[in-house]
Amino acid sequence: MHAPSCDLLDHLAVLTGVACLSDLRDPLLAPALQDALVRTPAGDFSAAMWQEALTYLSGLRAPGADASACRRSLLDAIADAAPSPS
Repeated sequence: MHAPSCDLLDHLAVLTGVACLSDLRDPLLAPALQDALVRTPAGDFSAAMWQEALTYLSGLRAPGADASACRRSLLDAIADAAPSPS
């Protein structure tokens, strides 16, 4: 497993180009965040970090879920929150 030297939320901020973690919650950023999540293998971060990101970004919790399950839940939540094209 290749683990980046930062935590998952910081990693996602770097990949999406935002300066503040709170910017990751912006629905307009959903496509960039989805892309960053797709490019981030579940095994690169611990289940605890994926849980933290899931809760911080979506308000959801997945007690006992492994990294892959949390990543899938986060991808689904971000897709649901993305604004629909007009």
